[in-house]
Parts: sequence; structure tokens; C-alpha cells
Amino acid sequence: MNATNYVEQLGPSSFPDSTSRHDPDFHVNAPELAAAARALVLIQIDDESVLRSIGSVLRTATRLRELTMWADGDYMLRFSQVSSSWCGQVPFKLTSLDLRGFVDLGRSSCPLWSLLSPVDLKALTLNTSLNVDSLDFSSFWETSVAADLRPKALSTNLVMSGLEGFIQSFSGLEALSITSPNTACVPERLELILGALVKLHSATLKVLSIDPRGALINHLLDDVSLNQLSKHFPNMEELRFGIVESMSEHAIQTVLKFPNIQLLYITLSRGSTEWILVGQEQYLSQMLQIGMAQKLKYFIFDDGPLFKVIRKPLRIMKERLPLGMIKDTFLFGDMVFGWNRGEN
Repeated sequence: MNATNYVEQLGPSSFPDSTSRHDPDFHVNAPELAAAARALVLIQIDDESVLRSIGSVLRTATRLRELTMWADGDYMLRFSQVSSSWCGQVPFKLTSLDLRGFVDLGRSSCPLWSLLSPVDLKALTLNTSLNVDSLDFSSFWETSVAADLRPKALSTNLVMSGLEGFIQSFSGLEALSITSPNTACVPERLELILGALVKLHSATLKVLSIDPRGALINHLLDDVSLNQLSKHFPNMEELRFGIVESMSEHAIQTVLKFPNIQLLYITLSRGSTEWILVGQEQYLSQMLQIGMAQKLKYFIFDDGPLFKVIRKPLRIMKERLPLGMIKDTFLFGDMVFGWNRGEN
């Protein structure tokens, strides 16, 4: 095992009385492994005592640069259980942090940036999993500004008031992915988010993903906003969005004008039928045949198949790899993407 890049599943199959644990020596060797590790990936965490043990181990992880921790959302675990034994900030400076499934992320009861320094963070994923009042999150993005958080890549479902102000507090964002808040709140308006991106990140933004489901069901792009995006973000490579009714083909024409577009994930209007879906796939294929979007590699509509574009000669094929395993992309390189779609 390479101690500098440690991956462990900590769900039911990882406990001592199981015969299918990923590493039978994890609990014994965890302090030694963590001390040497530069990257830790801990997934399917479902036990409070395991969280406290992880917290104790992390106090010695002086070389750690990348930390991924996914809690099982069914168990109502809190990240503050990890940090309960910490006295102030931990001794490592992370460049990548991925926290999902904890019920207190973003809440005042979990002062994240007083525990983990965000100064060196380049990639940040924060997804909470509890339906709570949005007032619990009212100051999170303000504290992130005060802590000097300036990520290159941000993925989050904390899409509530304050996100616009945070995006406007720095420049250089390369990837933004937002999904529906699990909270009973009104999300930040899409026009505010897009306006903040145009003001400070137009020269750098390469990935924009707006998942139009749940609380974001009305966060759709119309003809005006799509044209604005094509003008202001010349370096856009990956784009996920939902479109308003009656503009499918026009939307496709517009997004294919992005000079560097490599991936498109388009959610059609709620009333779309399978016939409409197939029609849009065929229409996009025709646009590629006449020479548009010379750099496009992948496209997908709704939950339909992912198509891969092969060049010289031009061919369009169904991608064999499942979503989550497409490692030459930002959006489809995250394994949780495939899990959410029921893929293995």
C-alpha cells in the first residue's frame, strides 16, 4: 500500500467483525498511515466512534494535503464529532477538501475555518445532508470571505444567501458546480450568481454546472443568459444546465459557439418526451457534422446515455465507461455522479 495516498471504506464492511474489510490493519496502523499520508479518502462513514478516532488520527497528519470524508447521510453524523479532540487548527494545510453527508456543514455549530485553514485550498467540495432552516447557514459564506477562502474549484449545495458575495470576494475561479440545497430555503438567485461570475471570473472559468433539480428547479438558462455566457466565458470547457421550454435547438446552437467547449450536459424542459430527447441528440450530431464545436468530446441530455465524440473521421458513440469514471473531465470524474444515477 502507498501510504501517501490512502483510501478506506468505513461503512459496515470495515468493522472488526466483518470479513470484507478493505484493510484489516487500518485501526492498528491508522496513526502511522495518517502521519505519512499526503491524501486520505475515507468514505461511507456511519459511526460516531469512528469519526472521533479519525479526528484523533488527523492531529498527527502533518503532511496531509488532500482530505476526502463522506458520511453516510442516513446516520446524521456531524463533522464537529471529528474535531471534538482538536485544540485550535490542525497541523496541516490542505489544498483539496471534500466533505459530504455531514449534517452540520455550513452551520454556526461547525466553525469550519477555525479548525481547517482555507488559505491554501484550491479545490473545495461541501455538501450537507440535512433539512434545516436556512438561518443556520446565514453567515457561512461571510465567514469564508473573512477566512480568505479563494478556491480554484468549488462544488457545493450550500446555495443560499451569501454565495453571490463570496464569489465576488476574489478572482480566478475555474470551476463552479452547484446542486440543490437540502435545506428549507430560497436559494441564491441564478442571475446574481451568473453576474458575480461575469464580474470577476470571466477570464478563468472553465466549468459551470447548474443542476436544475430540487430547490434549483427554476434555475434555468434562457436565450439571453446563454448568449451572455458564450460572450463572457471564452474558456468554458464543460457546461451543465437546464433550459426553458421551446428553445432546445436554439440553445444547442448557442452553446456550440463556445470555442473551447468539450462537455455538454443539457436538461430539457420538464415536459420533454423520449421523442424530443432523441430529436435533440440527432440535432446536435448534425451540428457536429457541419463542423461546429470542434473540441466537443462528450454530450448528454437528461438521464439519457452519454455520447463520446471521436474525431478523424467524425464518429459519435455511446461511452462505455459509467459516469464517475470519465477521468478526463471535471464533472464526470466524480464517482458519486455514477452512484446517484444507479450505475456501478
